[in-house]
Amino acid sequence: MNREKIRIDEIKVDKLFGHYNYNLRAPEESNFMILYGDNGCGKSSILSTIFHLLNPERTNGHRTAVSQIPFKKITINLSNGDAIEASRNNAHDEKYIVKGIHGNNVTFTYIWEERAKIRSERHYESNEIEYEKYCQYLSNLRLNTLFMSANRQIISFDNDDVDLIIDHPFNSVRMKKQSKEADLSDVMDSFQRWMQRNVMKNTNEGYRNIDELYEGIINKYNSKQNSSTDDIKTSFSDLTERNKKFKRLGLSTDILTDTFISKIQSMTNKKMQELAPVLESYVSSLNIRLEALQPIESKLSILEKYLSKFFTGKKVQINALDGLMISSLDGETLHYSKLSSGEKQVLYLFCSIIASVSKSSIVIIDEPEISLNIKWQREFLNVVNEMIGENNVQVIIASHSIELITPYKGSVVKMEQR
Repeated sequence: MNREKIRIDEIKVDKLFGHYNYNLRAPEESNFMILYGDNGCGKSSILSTIFHLLNPERTNGHRTAVSQIPFKKITINLSNGDAIEASRNNAHDEKYIVKGIHGNNVTFTYIWEERAKIRSERHYESNEIEYEKYCQYLSNLRLNTLFMSANRQIISFDNDDVDLIIDHPFNSVRMKKQSKEADLSDVMDSFQRWMQRNVMKNTNEGYRNIDELYEGIINKYNSKQNSSTDDIKTSFSDLTERNKKFKRLGLSTDILTDTFISKIQSMTNKKMQELAPVLESYVSSLNIRLEALQPIESKLSILEKYLSKFFTGKKVQINALDGLMISSLDGETLHYSKLSSGEKQVLYLFCSIIASVSKSSIVIIDEPEISLNIKWQREFLNVVNEMIGENNVQVIIASHSIELITPYKGSVVKMEQR
Protein backbone atom coordinates (compact mmCIF):
# COMPACT_ATOMS: atom_id res chain seq x y z
CA MET A 1 0.00 0.00 0.00
CA ASN A 2 1.34 3.44 -0.96
CA ARG A 3 1.37 5.80 1.98
CA GLU A 4 0.92 9.51 1.52
CA LYS A 5 4.31 11.14 1.47
CA ILE A 6 5.18 13.60 4.20
CA ARG A 7 5.63 17.28 3.38
CA ILE A 8 6.97 20.19 5.38
CA ASP A 9 4.11 22.55 6.27
CA GLU A 10 6.03 25.20 8.21
CA ILE A 11 9.51 26.14 9.38
CA LYS A 12 9.82 28.34 12.47
CA VAL A 13 13.20 29.88 13.22
CA ASP A 14 14.29 31.78 16.33
CA LYS A 15 17.54 33.77 16.44
CA LEU A 16 19.25 32.44 13.34
CA PHE A 17 22.80 33.86 13.57
CA GLY A 18 21.52 35.34 16.82
CA HIS A 19 19.31 37.87 14.95
CA TYR A 20 16.73 36.51 12.49
CA ASN A 21 13.28 35.20 13.42
CA TYR A 22 11.10 33.62 10.71
CA ASN A 23 7.76 31.89 10.31
CA LEU A 24 7.99 30.23 6.89
CA ARG A 25 4.79 28.48 5.84
CA ALA A 26 4.74 26.30 2.72
CA PRO A 27 2.14 27.37 0.15
CA GLU A 28 -0.83 25.02 -0.04
CA GLU A 29 -1.48 23.00 -3.19
CA SER A 30 1.93 23.75 -4.67
CA ASN A 31 4.93 21.55 -5.38
CA PHE A 32 7.21 24.45 -4.51
CA MET A 33 8.28 26.30 -1.41
CA ILE A 34 10.57 29.10 -2.61
CA LEU A 35 12.53 30.94 0.06
CA TYR A 36 13.25 34.42 -1.26
CA GLY A 37 15.46 37.00 0.39
CA ASP A 38 18.68 38.96 0.30
CA ASN A 39 22.13 37.46 0.61
CA GLY A 40 23.01 36.76 4.23
CA CYS A 41 19.44 36.33 5.50
CA GLY A 42 19.98 32.62 6.18
CA LYS A 43 18.30 30.80 3.29
CA SER A 44 21.16 28.33 2.76
CA SER A 45 21.53 27.68 6.49
CA ILE A 46 17.83 26.85 6.79
CA LEU A 47 17.97 24.42 3.86
CA SER A 48 21.01 22.70 5.33
CA THR A 49 19.38 22.45 8.76
CA ILE A 50 16.22 20.90 7.26
CA PHE A 51 18.17 18.24 5.43
CA HIS A 52 20.41 17.26 8.34
CA LEU A 53 17.67 17.33 10.99
CA LEU A 54 15.40 15.09 8.93
CA ASN A 55 18.06 12.62 7.82
CA PRO A 56 17.86 9.26 9.66
CA GLU A 57 21.42 8.17 8.92
CA ARG A 58 22.98 7.55 12.28
CA THR A 59 26.70 7.98 11.78
CA ASN A 60 27.28 10.27 8.83
CA GLY A 61 27.79 13.63 10.51
CA HIS A 62 24.28 15.07 10.18
CA ARG A 63 23.90 15.98 13.86
CA THR A 64 27.38 17.54 13.88
CA ALA A 65 26.42 19.60 10.82
CA VAL A 66 23.41 20.98 12.71
CA SER A 67 25.63 21.91 15.65
CA GLN A 68 27.64 24.22 13.38
CA ILE A 69 24.62 26.29 12.27
CA PRO A 70 23.94 29.14 14.73
CA PHE A 71 20.28 29.28 15.77
CA LYS A 72 18.43 29.28 19.07
CA LYS A 73 15.48 27.19 17.92
CA ILE A 74 14.15 25.65 14.72
CA THR A 75 10.84 23.82 14.48
CA ILE A 76 9.84 21.83 11.41
CA ASN A 77 6.09 21.17 11.32
CA LEU A 78 5.18 18.20 9.12
CA SER A 79 2.00 17.46 7.19
CA ASN A 80 1.19 14.48 9.44
CA GLY A 81 0.80 16.83 12.42
CA ASP A 82 4.17 15.96 13.99
CA ALA A 83 7.06 18.35 14.58
CA ILE A 84 10.82 18.11 14.93
CA GLU A 85 12.27 20.79 17.21
CA ALA A 86 15.95 21.64 17.72
CA SER A 87 16.86 24.18 20.39
CA ARG A 88 19.76 25.44 22.47
CA ASN A 89 20.35 28.02 25.19
CA ASN A 90 21.71 30.58 22.74
CA ALA A 91 22.44 30.67 19.03
CA HIS A 92 26.17 30.12 19.43
CA ASP A 93 26.14 27.07 21.71
CA GLU A 94 27.26 23.86 20.05
CA LYS A 95 25.14 21.71 22.35
CA TYR A 96 21.48 21.44 21.29
CA ILE A 97 18.39 19.35 22.04
CA VAL A 98 16.20 17.64 19.44
CA LYS A 99 12.61 16.73 20.34
CA GLY A 100 9.97 14.82 18.47
CA ILE A 101 6.49 16.16 19.14
CA HIS A 102 3.28 14.27 18.41
CA GLY A 103 0.22 16.18 19.54
CA ASN A 104 0.92 17.15 23.13
CA ASN A 105 3.43 14.36 23.65
CA VAL A 106 7.21 14.41 23.34
CA THR A 107 8.21 11.14 21.68
CA PHE A 108 11.98 11.50 22.08
CA THR A 109 14.49 13.97 23.52
CA TYR A 110 18.01 13.71 22.18
CA ILE A 111 20.89 15.91 23.36
CA TRP A 112 23.79 16.51 20.98
CA GLU A 113 27.09 17.52 22.54
CA GLU A 114 30.73 16.73 22.02
CA ARG A 115 31.66 13.29 23.36
CA ALA A 116 34.37 14.78 25.57
CA LYS A 117 31.80 16.98 27.33
CA ILE A 118 29.30 14.24 28.22
CA ARG A 119 28.89 14.15 31.97
CA SER A 120 28.76 10.39 32.62
CA GLU A 121 28.58 7.00 30.95
CA ARG A 122 25.07 6.57 32.34
CA HIS A 123 23.99 9.83 30.75
CA TYR A 124 25.62 8.73 27.48
CA GLU A 125 23.76 5.40 27.41
CA SER A 126 20.43 7.05 28.20
CA ASN A 127 20.98 9.61 25.46
CA GLU A 128 21.86 6.85 22.98
CA ILE A 129 18.47 5.25 23.58
CA GLU A 130 16.81 8.57 22.78
CA TYR A 131 18.99 8.87 19.69
CA GLU A 132 17.82 5.47 18.44
CA LYS A 133 14.22 6.59 18.93
CA TYR A 134 15.01 9.71 16.89
CA CYS A 135 16.62 7.78 14.02
CA GLN A 136 13.88 5.15 14.05
CA TYR A 137 11.18 7.84 13.91
CA LEU A 138 12.83 9.57 10.94
CA SER A 139 13.24 6.28 9.11
CA ASN A 140 9.57 5.48 9.62
CA LEU A 141 8.67 8.77 7.91
CA ARG A 142 10.28 7.38 4.72
CA LEU A 143 11.46 10.83 3.71
CA ASN A 144 13.77 10.20 0.78
CA THR A 145 15.61 13.48 0.29
CA LEU A 146 17.90 15.12 -2.23
CA PHE A 147 19.93 18.20 -1.25
CA MET A 148 21.71 20.14 -3.98
CA SER A 149 23.92 22.70 -2.30
CA ALA A 150 25.05 26.00 -3.80
CA ASN A 151 28.50 24.55 -4.56
CA ARG A 152 26.67 21.94 -6.63
CA GLN A 153 27.46 18.94 -4.56
CA ILE A 154 24.60 16.51 -4.14
CA ILE A 155 23.93 15.00 -0.75
CA SER A 156 21.20 12.42 -1.02
CA PHE A 157 19.40 10.04 1.25
CA ASP A 158 17.30 7.15 0.00
CA ASN A 159 15.33 5.46 2.75
CA ASP A 160 15.52 2.18 0.84
CA ASP A 161 19.27 2.14 1.48
CA VAL A 162 18.78 1.84 5.24
CA ASP A 163 18.51 -1.51 6.95
CA LEU A 164 16.99 -1.23 10.43
CA ILE A 165 17.70 -4.15 12.75
CA ILE A 166 14.68 -4.61 14.98
CA ASP A 167 16.02 -7.29 17.36
CA HIS A 168 15.59 -4.76 20.15
CA PRO A 169 13.38 -1.64 20.23
CA PHE A 170 16.43 0.61 20.39
CA ASN A 171 18.96 -1.46 18.47
CA SER A 172 21.46 0.24 16.23
CA VAL A 173 20.77 1.29 12.66
CA ARG A 174 22.94 -0.46 10.09
CA MET A 175 23.58 1.38 6.84
CA LYS A 176 23.74 -0.44 3.53
CA LYS A 177 24.89 2.78 1.88
CA GLN A 178 26.09 6.07 3.23
CA SER A 179 24.85 9.41 1.98
CA LYS A 180 27.02 10.61 -0.84
CA GLU A 181 28.32 13.72 -2.50
CA ALA A 182 28.36 13.75 -6.27
CA ASP A 183 29.93 15.71 -9.10
CA LEU A 184 28.73 15.80 -12.71
CA SER A 185 30.35 12.48 -13.67
CA ASP A 186 28.69 10.82 -10.67
CA VAL A 187 25.37 12.36 -11.66
CA MET A 188 25.61 11.01 -15.22
CA ASP A 189 26.57 7.53 -13.97
CA SER A 190 23.67 7.63 -11.54
CA PHE A 191 21.30 8.76 -14.29
CA GLN A 192 22.36 5.83 -16.49
CA ARG A 193 21.76 3.35 -13.66
CA TRP A 194 18.40 4.96 -12.93
CA MET A 195 17.29 4.44 -16.54
CA GLN A 196 18.32 0.81 -16.56
CA ARG A 197 16.68 0.06 -13.20
CA ASN A 198 13.41 1.65 -14.28
CA VAL A 199 13.32 -0.17 -17.60
CA MET A 200 13.76 -3.47 -15.80
CA LYS A 201 11.28 -2.59 -13.06
CA ASN A 202 8.56 -1.34 -15.38
CA THR A 203 9.02 -4.21 -17.83
CA ASN A 204 8.57 -6.70 -15.01
CA GLU A 205 5.49 -4.80 -13.90
CA GLY A 206 4.10 -5.19 -17.42
CA TYR A 207 4.65 -8.93 -17.35
CA ARG A 208 2.80 -9.17 -14.04
CA ASN A 209 -0.26 -7.67 -15.69
CA ILE A 210 -0.31 -10.36 -18.39
CA ASP A 211 -2.29 -12.71 -16.10
CA GLU A 212 -5.20 -10.28 -16.10
CA LEU A 213 -4.94 -10.02 -19.88
CA TYR A 214 -5.36 -13.75 -20.45
CA GLU A 215 -8.22 -13.92 -18.01
CA GLY A 216 -9.92 -11.34 -20.24
CA ILE A 217 -9.15 -13.43 -23.33
CA ILE A 218 -10.84 -16.48 -21.80
CA ASN A 219 -13.89 -14.36 -21.03
CA LYS A 220 -13.99 -13.19 -24.65
CA TYR A 221 -13.82 -16.77 -25.93
CA ASN A 222 -16.75 -17.67 -23.74
CA SER A 223 -18.78 -14.65 -24.78
CA LYS A 224 -17.70 -14.87 -28.45
CA GLN A 225 -17.60 -11.08 -28.63
CA ASN A 226 -14.54 -10.47 -30.77
CA SER A 227 -13.45 -7.24 -32.36
CA SER A 228 -14.23 -6.60 -35.99
CA THR A 229 -11.61 -7.12 -38.70
CA ASP A 230 -11.26 -3.38 -39.20
CA ASP A 231 -10.84 -2.81 -35.46
CA ILE A 232 -8.03 -5.36 -35.28
CA LYS A 233 -6.22 -3.86 -38.26
CA THR A 234 -6.58 -0.39 -36.73
CA SER A 235 -5.18 -1.70 -33.44
CA PHE A 236 -2.08 -3.00 -35.23
CA SER A 237 -1.61 0.32 -37.00
CA ASP A 238 -1.99 2.32 -33.77
CA LEU A 239 0.39 0.01 -31.91
CA THR A 240 3.07 0.37 -34.57
CA GLU A 241 2.83 4.16 -34.40
CA ARG A 242 2.82 4.24 -30.60
CA ASN A 243 5.92 2.06 -30.38
CA LYS A 244 8.05 4.53 -32.37
CA LYS A 245 8.76 6.85 -29.43
CA PHE A 246 9.62 3.91 -27.16
CA LYS A 247 11.99 2.46 -29.76
CA ARG A 248 13.73 5.81 -30.24
CA LEU A 249 14.49 5.98 -26.49
CA GLY A 250 15.80 2.39 -26.40
CA LEU A 251 12.81 1.17 -24.40
CA SER A 252 11.51 -1.17 -27.08
CA THR A 253 12.48 -2.82 -30.36
CA ASP A 254 10.45 -3.27 -33.54
CA ILE A 255 7.46 -5.19 -32.27
CA LEU A 256 5.73 -5.67 -35.62
CA THR A 257 7.68 -6.52 -38.76
CA ASP A 258 6.56 -5.34 -42.19
CA THR A 259 6.03 -8.96 -43.22
CA PHE A 260 3.82 -9.59 -40.21
CA ILE A 261 1.71 -6.51 -40.88
CA SER A 262 1.44 -7.34 -44.58
CA LYS A 263 0.08 -10.78 -43.79
CA ILE A 264 -2.48 -9.35 -41.41
CA GLN A 265 -3.59 -6.85 -44.02
CA SER A 266 -4.02 -9.58 -46.67
CA MET A 267 -6.13 -11.93 -44.54
CA THR A 268 -9.73 -12.56 -45.47
CA ASN A 269 -12.41 -11.47 -43.05
CA LYS A 270 -13.18 -15.10 -42.27
CA LYS A 271 -9.58 -15.88 -41.35
CA MET A 272 -9.38 -12.69 -39.30
CA GLN A 273 -12.45 -13.69 -37.34
CA GLU A 274 -10.98 -17.11 -36.62
CA LEU A 275 -7.73 -15.58 -35.40
CA ALA A 276 -9.36 -12.60 -33.67
CA PRO A 277 -8.90 -13.79 -30.06
CA VAL A 278 -5.23 -14.61 -30.70
CA LEU A 279 -4.55 -11.34 -32.49
CA GLU A 280 -6.37 -9.33 -29.84
CA SER A 281 -4.35 -10.99 -27.10
CA TYR A 282 -1.12 -10.20 -28.96
CA VAL A 283 -1.98 -6.54 -29.40
CA SER A 284 -3.17 -6.26 -25.79
CA SER A 285 0.00 -7.85 -24.39
CA LEU A 286 2.18 -5.41 -26.34
CA ASN A 287 0.07 -2.45 -25.22
CA ILE A 288 0.38 -3.59 -21.60
CA ARG A 289 4.15 -3.70 -21.99
CA LEU A 290 4.26 -0.19 -23.42
CA GLU A 291 1.88 1.09 -20.78
CA ALA A 292 4.21 -0.20 -18.07
CA LEU A 293 7.10 1.68 -19.72
CA GLN A 294 5.07 4.87 -20.15
CA PRO A 295 6.26 6.58 -16.92
CA ILE A 296 9.95 6.37 -17.84
CA GLU A 297 9.19 7.23 -21.50
CA SER A 298 7.47 10.42 -20.37
CA LYS A 299 10.36 11.41 -18.10
CA LEU A 300 13.04 10.74 -20.70
CA SER A 301 11.07 12.62 -23.37
CA ILE A 302 10.72 15.63 -21.08
CA LEU A 303 14.44 15.59 -20.24
CA GLU A 304 15.47 15.23 -23.88
CA LYS A 305 13.07 18.00 -24.92
CA TYR A 306 14.36 20.58 -22.45
CA LEU A 307 18.05 19.76 -22.73
CA SER A 308 17.75 20.17 -26.50
CA LYS A 309 15.95 23.45 -25.94
CA PHE A 310 18.55 24.80 -23.51
CA PHE A 311 21.61 23.57 -25.43
CA THR A 312 21.82 25.97 -28.36
CA GLY A 313 23.48 24.54 -31.47
CA LYS A 314 23.56 21.00 -30.07
CA LYS A 315 21.48 17.88 -30.37
CA VAL A 316 20.58 15.76 -27.35
CA GLN A 317 19.48 12.15 -27.68
CA ILE A 318 18.66 9.79 -24.83
CA ASN A 319 18.72 6.02 -25.12
CA ALA A 320 18.18 3.70 -22.18
CA LEU A 321 20.92 1.37 -23.46
CA ASP A 322 23.49 3.89 -24.65
CA GLY A 323 22.87 6.74 -22.22
CA LEU A 324 22.63 10.47 -22.85
CA MET A 325 24.40 11.59 -26.00
CA ILE A 326 25.23 15.16 -27.03
CA SER A 327 26.37 16.10 -30.52
CA SER A 328 27.05 19.22 -32.52
CA LEU A 329 24.79 20.07 -35.45
CA ASP A 330 27.40 18.61 -37.83
CA GLY A 331 27.25 15.27 -36.03
CA GLU A 332 30.37 15.44 -33.83
CA THR A 333 29.88 13.64 -30.51
CA LEU A 334 30.51 15.92 -27.54
CA HIS A 335 31.45 14.67 -24.10
CA TYR A 336 29.64 16.55 -21.34
CA SER A 337 33.01 17.78 -20.06
CA LYS A 338 33.20 19.94 -23.21
CA LEU A 339 30.00 21.84 -22.37
CA SER A 340 29.92 25.41 -21.10
CA SER A 341 29.56 26.01 -17.35
CA GLY A 342 25.90 26.94 -17.81
CA GLU A 343 25.19 23.82 -19.87
CA LYS A 344 26.92 21.63 -17.30
CA GLN A 345 24.77 23.24 -14.63
CA VAL A 346 21.57 22.52 -16.53
CA LEU A 347 22.65 18.93 -17.19
CA TYR A 348 23.58 18.47 -13.53
CA LEU A 349 20.30 19.88 -12.23
CA PHE A 350 17.91 18.21 -14.65
CA CYS A 351 19.47 14.74 -14.56
CA SER A 352 19.67 14.83 -10.76
CA ILE A 353 16.06 15.93 -10.37
CA ILE A 354 14.48 13.59 -12.88
CA ALA A 355 16.31 10.57 -11.44
CA SER A 356 15.22 11.43 -7.91
CA VAL A 357 11.60 12.61 -8.07
CA SER A 358 10.15 9.13 -8.51
CA LYS A 359 11.30 8.21 -5.00
CA SER A 360 12.26 11.44 -3.22
CA SER A 361 9.53 13.17 -1.27
CA ILE A 362 11.63 16.31 -0.67
CA VAL A 363 14.06 17.88 -3.15
CA ILE A 364 16.09 20.80 -1.73
CA ILE A 365 17.97 23.11 -4.13
CA ASP A 366 20.09 26.04 -3.04
CA GLU A 367 20.32 28.87 -5.58
CA PRO A 368 19.40 26.99 -8.78
CA GLU A 369 20.03 30.22 -10.74
CA ILE A 370 23.82 29.81 -10.42
CA SER A 371 25.35 29.81 -13.94
CA LEU A 372 21.89 30.01 -15.59
CA ASN A 373 21.29 32.88 -17.98
CA ILE A 374 18.16 35.03 -17.67
CA LYS A 375 16.17 33.02 -20.22
CA TRP A 376 16.99 29.71 -18.51
CA GLN A 377 16.13 31.14 -15.10
CA ARG A 378 12.66 32.09 -16.34
CA GLU A 379 11.98 28.56 -17.55
CA PHE A 380 13.70 26.52 -14.84
CA LEU A 381 10.78 25.99 -12.46
CA ASN A 382 8.40 25.17 -15.31
CA VAL A 383 10.76 22.39 -16.35
CA VAL A 384 11.08 21.08 -12.79
CA ASN A 385 7.29 21.14 -12.41
CA GLU A 386 6.88 19.10 -15.58
CA MET A 387 9.55 16.64 -14.45
CA ILE A 388 7.77 16.11 -11.14
CA GLY A 389 4.55 15.26 -12.93
CA GLU A 390 2.12 13.45 -10.65
CA ASN A 391 4.77 12.42 -8.12
CA ASN A 392 4.02 13.67 -4.63
CA VAL A 393 7.27 15.61 -4.31
CA GLN A 394 7.91 18.86 -2.45
CA VAL A 395 10.65 21.06 -3.88
CA ILE A 396 12.19 23.57 -1.46
CA ILE A 397 14.31 26.22 -3.13
CA ALA A 398 16.35 29.16 -1.87
CA SER A 399 16.76 31.96 -4.39
CA HIS A 400 17.21 35.68 -4.78
CA SER A 401 16.54 35.67 -8.54
CA ILE A 402 13.43 37.63 -9.51
CA GLU A 403 13.61 36.08 -12.98
CA LEU A 404 13.44 32.56 -11.58
CA ILE A 405 10.64 33.01 -9.07
CA THR A 406 8.30 35.37 -10.98
CA PRO A 407 6.41 32.56 -12.81
CA TYR A 408 5.65 31.00 -9.39
CA LYS A 409 4.92 34.06 -7.26
CA GLY A 410 2.24 32.15 -5.37
CA SER A 411 4.85 29.69 -4.11
CA VAL A 412 7.24 32.35 -2.77
CA VAL A 413 7.88 32.55 0.97
CA LYS A 414 9.58 35.84 1.80
CA MET A 415 12.31 35.85 4.41
CA GLU A 416 10.67 38.54 6.55
CA GLN A 417 11.46 39.13 10.20
CA ARG A 418 8.60 38.43 12.59
